[in-house]
Amino acid sequence: MKWLSLSLFFGVSSALAQESELSPLPEESVVSSPLPSLEISTDLHREYLLGEPMLVRIDVVNAGEGSRSFSDLSAEPWRVRFKVTPEGGRAQTRYNLPNEGEESRNLTLSPRSRKQVLLEIPSSKTYRAGRYTLEIEIQGEQETHQIPKHSFRIASANPVAGQISYEPLVTERGGHQVVWGHETEEGMGVYLNHSSAANPANVFGNYHLLHVEEPVEPRLARSAPQQFWDRHIYWMRSKTSLSYARLRGHALRGAPLSLNFPYPEVELMALGATDKDGTFHVPFWVSAPNGEGGELRIASVDARSRPSFRSVWRTASKPEWVESLVDPTGNLRLLVGQEGSLDIYTLSSDTELPAQGRRIFGSEGNVLYAQLSQLPESASFGGGLVLGVLRRVADPELFRVAVSWLSLEGQELMNSEPVSLAEGSSIEQVLIANGSFWVLSKDSRNRFWLQGSSTEPVVVSLEDKGTIVPLLGGSGVSLRRLKRGVAVQSSTP
Repeated sequence: MKWLSLSLFFGVSSALAQESELSPLPEESVVSSPLPSLEISTDLHREYLLGEPMLVRIDVVNAGEGSRSFSDLSAEPWRVRFKVTPEGGRAQTRYNLPNEGEESRNLTLSPRSRKQVLLEIPSSKTYRAGRYTLEIEIQGEQETHQIPKHSFRIASANPVAGQISYEPLVTERGGHQVVWGHETEEGMGVYLNHSSAANPANVFGNYHLLHVEEPVEPRLARSAPQQFWDRHIYWMRSKTSLSYARLRGHALRGAPLSLNFPYPEVELMALGATDKDGTFHVPFWVSAPNGEGGELRIASVDARSRPSFRSVWRTASKPEWVESLVDPTGNLRLLVGQEGSLDIYTLSSDTELPAQGRRIFGSEGNVLYAQLSQLPESASFGGGLVLGVLRRVADPELFRVAVSWLSLEGQELMNSEPVSLAEGSSIEQVLIANGSFWVLSKDSRNRFWLQGSSTEPVVVSLEDKGTIVPLLGGSGVSLRRLKRGVAVQSSTP
């Protein structure tokens, strides 16, 4: 049976236009080629998600000293045939149809270079849950390449780890991205969920990044708006070390690397970030040896994998909260809250000097939380990234909050009208976006309430509770959460 051609994966065409340095593929399957020094590998996985397309990355490497020629599989995907056999069932061979009258196209690989193409097994979204085997045949002009038989399982998404976050401008330009962990029979598959910026319920796909043997808590680093496809994922391996890897589109650039902290134990304090130079930064807390106070520090790893550890703030008690952001110049900034005060620290990417900080509000500011936000253009402001600061309004009888919008230099731009929360409530989450804000709080009866600066409070069930993200165009917000069967679910309260 023949199947019509399907589109190539995002970013593949640009990857094929260039030769890249050799780096390992996750879960790699390699077959020797009849051509001297030419190797073909695939990134076949142990498990695939039910209802998702099966994407197979084919990697052709010239490990020799002379140039080699190979079929251009991006232009001729019909040369790749996928034989899929369900357990106890009959095999089906699926492939794309060639274009009539089309001339063959070859690629020339220089020594120590590679070419990659990412193809979808036609109509693979229709496969049912269960166990299968896969055999791949690549039909060259003069020879046929066989990939060894591979066994795999198709199962429903089972997210057991991950963190959903929102980044103004980054999300608007690149859509919502969530790195999450799928529990498999042996270890965990780490995936990237990509959905629409306008409506996060519109999911583009869940893309496999790698497989790890032990469960981890994967995180996606923040980035500058222009670098949303060029940042890091990371996870802690122990109390004193973490693993990290850099993204290139929907895939990893190479195998994960390790960062070891020269301290007995560390605690991560905010999301990591990738700056304009590709340096990876992670804020962490180190307790003092006597247990009294400690220090907020930054671990940084540059593009050459050289680590450094810089001081941010020594204090008698751990900060109540820390928020990271990448400013428009591509440098890392930290917002630090403690007892109603707000400090901002800047770490330049071109120096290893300690962070430079200053206080925006003292304790009398009653700051509850702050985050990077965005304001539209107005008569007094050109529009762009700002700081949104949630503050408690002095009132002896009511629990009232309001938001102040500040420039990144601390200049006040706008203030909201106060909003009253139920007395005795605790604030669970805050979103400050596009001149509005929303608060998710829990009252004394353990009920969750979502309240906007211009909307009435609504009760949110524990099942629907999630991360607040805005819908573009000012049409409200969505709550996003990890959920079995769908990976990342979005709903409008």
